[in-house]
Amino acid sequence: MEDDRIRVILNDTNGGFAAGTNIGIREALRAGAASVLLMNNDTVFDDSLFGGLLSELAATKADAISPVIVFEHDPTMIWYAGGHLDWTRGVKVIHEHFERPVEMAGTAPFVTSFCPACCMLFTRSAMETAGLLDEDFFVYWEDAEHCLRMSAAGLKIMVTPKLRILHKASILTGGMLSDFSLHQQYQNRMILLRKTGNPLITAYGVAVVGAAVAGRFLLKGDSRRGAWLRAKAMWSGLRRPLQQRPPL
Repeated sequence: MEDDRIRVILNDTNGGFAAGTNIGIREALRAGAASVLLMNNDTVFDDSLFGGLLSELAATKADAISPVIVFEHDPTMIWYAGGHLDWTRGVKVIHEHFERPVEMAGTAPFVTSFCPACCMLFTRSAMETAGLLDEDFFVYWEDAEHCLRMSAAGLKIMVTPKLRILHKASILTGGMLSDFSLHQQYQNRMILLRKTGNPLITAYGVAVVGAAVAGRFLLKGDSRRGAWLRAKAMWSGLRRPLQQRPPL
C-alpha cells in the first residue's frame, strides 16, 4: 500500500552512511520538518517510538534525544544507555553500562555527551546549528564527531529510558571484527583525532592507539594479519585528504 508520507530516494552510488544520511536530512529540512530522526535499518521498535521521542524531546527541552538501545538477541542487556569519548585511551567511544542489565539505565531522562546515530531525534534548530554529518567518515565515528560539534555549540543531548529499541549490532558491516569494520573503525578514529585541530591531542592519540595495536599482537594473541589491518587503517586515516564539511 502506498503512503504519501514516505519518500524513498534512490542514489546512483554508495557514498556511505554519513553521505546517505545527509541526503535525507536535507530533504526533510527542505520539506519544513520541525525535527529529524536518524534510525538505522538494523533496529526493531514498536509504533509508539516516534510519538514517544517527540514527547520526550519537548518535555526535556533537549536539542536531541535517544531511547535506550538494547541487543536484539537479548533485550535484557544494554547496548547503549548514554556514552562519552575517553580521550585518555587515544579517543574511544564508551557506551555506559554496555552489556549490563537494562535496569541500570534507570527511569528518568538524563544528559549525555555521546549518542550513536543508530537512533537519534534532533530538533530542526539543532541540526541547523551543528550542521550535517561529516562525510569524511564513510561509516563509524561520524556520530562521535557530530556530538562533539553539538557539545561545542552548547546543545543538549539526552537519553530517555522510557523508550527502548532493539539493535542487531554491527550486522550490516559483518560484525565488529570483519575486515571492513576494522578498517573503518581505525581509519576513522585517526580522522577524528585530526579533526580536533590540536596536534598534541592527535599525536597522543596516535601513539596510544598504535601501542594498543602492538599490545594486542604481542600480548593478547592478535594475528599478524589483524595487526596489519589495524595499522594499515590507521595510516590511511592519517594520510588521506580531508574535505570541507558539506553545507545544509
